[in-house]
Amino acid sequence: DKPMSELLLFTGSPNDLMELTEEEKKTAISWDPTLVDHWKTWKRYADQLPSKRFILTERPCFFDPSHTIYAILNIKRTKELLSKHRLSFQKRTGLFFNTDAVIHEFKNPNSLFWEKVFKDHYLSGLLFGYGQENVAYFDCEKALPTFSEKYNPSATPTNFSLPVFAISPTDQTTERYRQQRVQIQHIYQNQDMIEVTLHRLIE
Repeated sequence: DKPMSELLLFTGSPNDLMELTEEEKKTAISWDPTLVDHWKTWKRYADQLPSKRFILTERPCFFDPSHTIYAILNIKRTKELLSKHRLSFQKRTGLFFNTDAVIHEFKNPNSLFWEKVFKDHYLSGLLFGYGQENVAYFDCEKALPTFSEKYNPSATPTNFSLPVFAISPTDQTTERYRQQRVQIQHIYQNQDMIEVTLHRLIE
């Protein structure tokens, strides 16, 4: 039930890779380059397979133009989030907004609302489903963070990590995701991963 998830992929030139520091090279994760090709294929058919539940789009990365963000927005959960935290979103963006309107403009790379949201760590944390208690703690504390789970780069429908985020001493979000993981594994059990995923995306 995360309102939003995203994948950040390198889409720049080989020269951009040369500018990475040695420390960045050590922590860089290598992705299958065909992922971008798969996305381009999806875009050719996306208009023929409209989803009432999700919005899939690509967005520029404000902090690094050599990367592109591939995002999926859960429409229902995002509406619930914006309604619950409306005052925080209005105060921190400095904008009054209509929920349906800003969700509609999610695909617009020039949207001022979404630009402000993605540049704000607190609002982004809420949008990524990290939990208000964890986002507030991370926003205020300077101690070394404890994380919800170790990232698993070789995930499968039966073996995948939870969303990885810094947790607070009062964290309740991780346990909710653990329960949801069991439900997700049940959905995919003995099923074709692609067919199940596409069905849930476009139903």
